[in-house]
Amino acid sequence: MALVDLFYPDNKNRLDRLNNLVYQCNAYQGLVTDQKTEYDNLVKTANEQIIKAFGDMKESEKVKIELPDGTLAIEIVGFIASLFAGGVAIKGMNIAWKSWMLSQGRIGEAALVKLIGYPTWFKFARFGGMIAITIALDAIITAITGAVQRDELRKGIHDCLAPRKNIFKAYKTNEILLEALKSIIALFEFLNPTEEEAKMVIDKAVAKAQKKIEAITDEYIEKFLAEKDTREGAWTKEDHILGSLTINSLQDIEAMEVAPVDYLDGSLVAAEGENAIYLIIGGKRCLIPNMNTYQALFAGTDSIHRVLKVFLDSMPEGEPLSESACLMKCDEEIYFYSGAKKHLIRSIGDFNKVGFKHNDILNVTRQQADNIESAGEFIVADW
Repeated sequence: MALVDLFYPDNKNRLDRLNNLVYQCNAYQGLVTDQKTEYDNLVKTANEQIIKAFGDMKESEKVKIELPDGTLAIEIVGFIASLFAGGVAIKGMNIAWKSWMLSQGRIGEAALVKLIGYPTWFKFARFGGMIAITIALDAIITAITGAVQRDELRKGIHDCLAPRKNIFKAYKTNEILLEALKSIIALFEFLNPTEEEAKMVIDKAVAKAQKKIEAITDEYIEKFLAEKDTREGAWTKEDHILGSLTINSLQDIEAMEVAPVDYLDGSLVAAEGENAIYLIIGGKRCLIPNMNTYQALFAGTDSIHRVLKVFLDSMPEGEPLSESACLMKCDEEIYFYSGAKKHLIRSIGDFNKVGFKHNDILNVTRQQADNIESAGEFIVADW
């Protein structure tokens, strides 16, 4: 790298800038993902307060707010529903919902990549959209000339700018909607308004929120992010220089062996050359403590995916499986049990996809099953 650095000293600045942009995309992705849960909690509270204040008849007046693909996002009492009118509000919510669904292993990354405009070489380790782009770039940088490094890095920077703007715009839009919900909730917490008074205050809150959302233009977002870059001393000299790619474009990187693979919930993974095996649960790698535990759960080793150690280490770490982990059957239901909690396995298809074994399943009574704390469904993603 010494010769390359001598003739192309700004390649280090370019790599630092690319890493900085990837980090920002990750950070905003995590914030947007959390906003979905905040929506759920605030909408639930707002509905309960309004129904409590003005009677059960408000329950029947709930309005369904759907995402562009027809997915039901929320049901909210009628005179708050106008808060979510307009394409910008729904787009922000859609990104929050799809982000959350990815974090739960309910969808693959392709849907979010298309929605936000992420480059195809972004790889997610699920929770918060962790991206392993620097691993692929490091492999390229050790093998090609400084001129191509420069152009690859320029293209990488260029590819990150639009998605950073899009994910941040969604975050700001959702932030405004959530603040409006909080102000509506505060009205009922501290006052005892009549329905007419409540409607008047809510209408004002909605109008104020919509005005703020209208102000979140692309120009506003670009200016905000540019000022943020300036405050942080970011190297932005070539943000809008695409460069002239000659070989090994970033689209080619995703096909290389160094590019990590996205393993989602229900996957068994292990680092190449190592014995430790992990089960991915809730976007986290959960260590299987020993072979006895493994053999109590899984049929053979064909379902284990071997990945680069650096990629495995980048995954969030969850609680190890308990040594008593097992499969349980109650009536027609099959559960995965670990850590004194049970997870319902949704279908025989999911059961087989994970590689669970069909024999040695522990039969329990309904009373025994009901006495075990539920951890929800055992999610197996589309992978």
